[in-house]
Amino acid sequence: VADQVGELSIHCCYGCRPKPDSTSGEYEVDPSGCPMIIKLANRREHEDNCDYTPVHCPNSSKCPMLLKKDLQEHLQQCYRVRCPHTKYNCTFEGSHDELSAHLETCNYEKLKGFLTHTDDHIQQLQGELMKKDEEIKQLQYSLAELSKRVEMLEKTPPSRLSTNEGVDFQHTFQCKGTFVGHKGPVWALASTGDLLFSGSSDNTIKVWDVSQYFVKTLSGHENTVLALCLHADNLYSGSADQTIKVWNIKTLKLMDTIKGHDNHVCTLACSGDLLFSGSLKAIKAWDLHTHKLVSDLKGENHWVRALKASGKFLYSGSYKTIKIWDVDTFECVHIMEPHGGSVYSLAVTNQFIICGTYENHINVWKVDDHQSAGTLEGYYTSC
Repeated sequence: VADQVGELSIHCCYGCRPKPDSTSGEYEVDPSGCPMIIKLANRREHEDNCDYTPVHCPNSSKCPMLLKKDLQEHLQQCYRVRCPHTKYNCTFEGSHDELSAHLETCNYEKLKGFLTHTDDHIQQLQGELMKKDEEIKQLQYSLAELSKRVEMLEKTPPSRLSTNEGVDFQHTFQCKGTFVGHKGPVWALASTGDLLFSGSSDNTIKVWDVSQYFVKTLSGHENTVLALCLHADNLYSGSADQTIKVWNIKTLKLMDTIKGHDNHVCTLACSGDLLFSGSLKAIKAWDLHTHKLVSDLKGENHWVRALKASGKFLYSGSYKTIKIWDVDTFECVHIMEPHGGSVYSLAVTNQFIICGTYENHINVWKVDDHQSAGTLEGYYTSC
């Protein structure tokens, strides 16, 4: 019914006038008004933009009422003007000559410099207020998420982990907070002191203070930020835009952009004075001081999505392969073959080499002899 009513044809309200001598509020077509016949559903859109809409002259309230279509022609001939300080409640209206005489005595003109400075300061404060409003919204969202998690934890009985020896350990890991702000998946994290850095598919790096939440957004990459790595006072970020960017941690300013890869930079690792970056069938070594290319490590068969430096070795993860490289000679000294497809993550402890694979496996080897210590298969995907 509403659609049928909306299809009814009516005259524009600016094309109608009250009927003379009508006592019942009847209207008739105004020959000098808007000639358009419109659909009832489109009435508001048309009347908001109708050329026959009555308008006031912006120069003076003493000018007669005009039609919107005649306003520009009127303004070309109108001799009346308002004081430029009308927004401060100056009520002067007159001719151009009268305006010149008025400005000599206008109190607002005398305060022009002060008023301009005040306006600029107000705009600055409004900008800061908008930023604070955004931060408040993020904090409110974080608080709501935390409240949901707390409620869920209160309803969930504590879980326990068991070992082969039959000893139970109370599972004490609990979520302490949620950082909200990215507009896409988060691909990389790095931390130093109280600062946490996160890289996302929204092409940004966000800086968080673990005690005060959001600090700043680092913009500069043109595609997903896939990798983050810290060394000394610098943060290194690798992206799908094929670049590595160098940021100063203290100033949070962009220091340099390293170019050299032909594909996504998927992973980063630092060892000594070297920065290593992994991409499609490529690992590159860069000088951390000059940011110049030092060497290409040859021999990878697929995407290198994981790098880990430990001691004098660099560990790289690719499709069904983990390679161990000597960081002094850039030679591959050992190859391991994990189960579960591509390697997406690597960790090295004093005793073990650990990798996570695409097919939900965690493979473990001994550091000293590179012998397998087992495979963990406790992870499951969900659709």
